[in-house]
Amino acid sequence: MTMFGVINSSYLLAFNSLPACSVRILLLTLIALPLSPQGTIAADKQKRSLQAVIKSDASNAHPIAEIEIGSVESSESLNIEALLLNDSGSELIFNDVQVACNCTKVSPSSGKLRPGERLNVSLQLTAAEIPTGVVGGGIVNFLKDKKIVFEARFSYGLRRHIGFPTRLIMVSVAEGMEKVDFTVPLVVSEGVLAKDILIEPVFSDKTIELSYEVDLASQQLKGTITLKAAPGFTKIFGSLDVTDLETGKAYTTPVILERRSRVSIYPRFLRFTDTSPNKGNVATFFIKFEPTDEESTQPIVSVHISGKSFPGVVSRVNRTVDRVLVEMSNSDLDDLKQVWQSTQDKPKEAKVIVRHKSGTLETEVPFLFQERHDD
Repeated sequence: MTMFGVINSSYLLAFNSLPACSVRILLLTLIALPLSPQGTIAADKQKRSLQAVIKSDASNAHPIAEIEIGSVESSESLNIEALLLNDSGSELIFNDVQVACNCTKVSPSSGKLRPGERLNVSLQLTAAEIPTGVVGGGIVNFLKDKKIVFEARFSYGLRRHIGFPTRLIMVSVAEGMEKVDFTVPLVVSEGVLAKDILIEPVFSDKTIELSYEVDLASQQLKGTITLKAAPGFTKIFGSLDVTDLETGKAYTTPVILERRSRVSIYPRFLRFTDTSPNKGNVATFFIKFEPTDEESTQPIVSVHISGKSFPGVVSRVNRTVDRVLVEMSNSDLDDLKQVWQSTQDKPKEAKVIVRHKSGTLETEVPFLFQERHDD
C-alpha cells in the first residue's frame, strides 16, 4: 500500500480543536475508472473486441444480433468494438439508434449494411450507471424513421465488486475541526454483505482514524475522520483501502484532506474613518462562517492593535454573515500614535479575535486610518 505525506503549501483547508461540523466534499468522478488491487488507476477504459452475426428470427419482426460481452465488474467502464455481419438476407438501413439507459452509448447512429457486409459498432457500457433491477444485459435498437430495422442484444455477467466509483476523494475540512463527517458513493455488487466490507485509512499521520457505516440500500459510505493531533497542515494525501473480506480482493482510492478557513473576513483590511471629533474612528467589516448543521450563534469579536483591545459591535446579516463595527476614540488613537513614535514600530496588521460557540479563531489583517478633513 502506498504511503503519503504532508505538504505545507498554502491552499484552502484547516483544522484546529473544535467539535464535529459539516464539511464540503469534492468528488472528482471519471465514471468509475477501475483501480487495480495495487491502487493504480487504469489509464483508459477497458477495451474489448467482439464479433456477432445479424440473423433473421422467425419469432421476431426484425433481425437480431446477439453480443456476449462476458464478465463485468460493477465499477467498470467498457469500450466494446463489435463487428456485426449482416446475415439477414436483407439490406439494413438505419438513421437512428435507441438505448434503454444512460449506461450505454452507441455509434454510428446511421448507416447502410448490405447482405454479407460488416459494420463496426462502438458500444460504451458504464456498469456503475446500470439502473437498479437491470441484470444481465440490454438491447440497442437500430431505427429508420422511428421503426426498428434490427436490434443488438448484449449480455454480461456482473462480478462481485466493492469500491468507490471515483478517481479521487477530496475532503474539505474547516479550520478548527477535530472530526469530519462525510458521505461518498460506494458501489457494492449484489450479494455482498456489510460485514464483508473492510475500509481502512492509509495516511502518514497515524493519529488519523476512521469510523464508518456502509449503507447498502443507498450505496453510500458514511464516515467520520478524526484528527487527534490536529496538525497545522494545508493538505494531507492518503487513501481509503477497501477490502472484500470474502474474497480478499482490495481496492485503493486516493484521498486528499484539504484545509480551508473556518471564518473569512471581508474586506481583507480594516479602514478606520475619522467620522467626527466626538464619535472618533470607526471601522466596519463582515465575518462569514462556513455553515454548520448546528444552530448558528452570534460571535464575540474584538480587534487588537499594539496591546490595545477594541470590542466589536456585532449585528446579524443572515445565518452565516455578521456585520462588525469597531470604534476607536480619538484619545485611543493618540495613545497609539505616541507608542508608535516612541518605539518606531508601527504594526502593519491588526489581530481580529472571533469567539464563537465552536471555539476561538484568530486572524491578522492590514489596517489604516483615513483622517477627516474639515473644509
